[in-house]
Amino acid sequence: MDETQREQKKRDPLKKTQYAPNLKLKHERELRGWSQALVAEQIGAQTNLITRWETGAAFPSPYYRQKLCTLFERDAAYLGLVKGDAAGAVSEFHKDVPVPHAQQTDPEVGSAFQREQVTEPPVRGTPVVARRMLILGGLGGVALTGIIGGSVWWLGGMVKTSASASPRAHTPSNPLRYRYTPQADVFVNDVAWSPNGTQIVCAVGDNTAQLLDGRRGTVIRVYRGHKGYVNCAQWASDGVRVASASADKTAQIWSATTGTLLTTYTRHQKSVLYLAWSHSGTMVASGSRDGTVHVWDAFTGEKMSMYTGHTGSVWSIRWSPDDKSVVSGGDDGIIHVWEPAEGKPSADFHYVGPATSGINEVDWSPNGKWIASAHGDGHVYIWDALTGTHVLTYPEHKAVVRTARWSPSGTLIASGGADNAVHVWNAVTGKRLLEYQQQTNDILEVSWSPDSKQLASASKDKSMVVYTVDVPNM
Repeated sequence: MDETQREQKKRDPLKKTQYAPNLKLKHERELRGWSQALVAEQIGAQTNLITRWETGAAFPSPYYRQKLCTLFERDAAYLGLVKGDAAGAVSEFHKDVPVPHAQQTDPEVGSAFQREQVTEPPVRGTPVVARRMLILGGLGGVALTGIIGGSVWWLGGMVKTSASASPRAHTPSNPLRYRYTPQADVFVNDVAWSPNGTQIVCAVGDNTAQLLDGRRGTVIRVYRGHKGYVNCAQWASDGVRVASASADKTAQIWSATTGTLLTTYTRHQKSVLYLAWSHSGTMVASGSRDGTVHVWDAFTGEKMSMYTGHTGSVWSIRWSPDDKSVVSGGDDGIIHVWEPAEGKPSADFHYVGPATSGINEVDWSPNGKWIASAHGDGHVYIWDALTGTHVLTYPEHKAVVRTARWSPSGTLIASGGADNAVHVWNAVTGKRLLEYQQQTNDILEVSWSPDSKQLASASKDKSMVVYTVDVPNM
């Protein structure tokens, strides 16, 4: 180091380091219209600390991390306060913040997808087939060009904008980022983005769960711990663990980095159809064809409580943002809100909506105030999460709705179903903003990237696609 460099470092010892900005924290602040000074005042910090945290020049101490999580009503991972999500940042107390290691690629790149076959009749004689009750069908005929790695296709596409959404047609030049089509003739049953937005986990009908590169769709790792169809796969908030649910009656937790099995839960009597992590990453709730939802310790696999209010298969589960409540839905066509500590139904939430069709998916809004539900009657409904009061009906789908998910920003909802379409709509007004029709069969699941700018969609046409979401004026 020469004299000039030494003097420069003396004047500004941090200038030499390239820092990774915390865009998550900045986005959450700007989303609420808050200034850095306001945030600093609320948590008892100096304004320049907020600037340093957002630019990545510093990393909050545990004391301030807790203050930020309480203020924004988000967990640490969501706010980018987990050290592995802030590469290059310098802690207020430590200067050894780790940089995430590059993932090694699994040598087995092929994959197969198939949804569990269901033979049980629908509830109340309705002809509607629930989201995960699929009939094996042939691959839809889509002409594609530009194959990469034998299974990933890059192409453009058209986006339809609802006539009521905007007077100006919104047609991005390349809304479809990539299409992943496995070589085997099976379904992708579930998709979920990693908390840092770099990977996607897919639940696969060939008894595996697979990790994909979120940018290209190439397979990074194949998990082969199950002995039956894998119905669901979801990330823990730490971004290093994945939980998967299978027709082999087990739920398993495994390392996303190595594929090593960490925990197995074996207390269900029938196929495990769905599971959801608590936001703290310490508990998992799993729903089964046996009609129960179990809450269990994510580290030991010990059952903590059980909810028995359902009268049919449980297809979907979500925790409230504060982890104090769980919402679940299934064949009985009723939204259940209950307390995970003891498995008791909520004393305040009373569902009075339609019960003539199955509930294929439920989702809790990021602010904890609302619950969305996808129904077999072709509608998505929004409910007050505290009371169960009906707030909004989204009627734009033309067939059974199988999936509905809030964007992490809380302003949008994506839904999809048997009309082969993915809709993106305003979560407050219900106005349709975008319609994607790039897949040729039922949409089984959608998942938002953490920044709400991309959307993954799994279809019964045996493909999973990732869209770049370019939303017109809301």
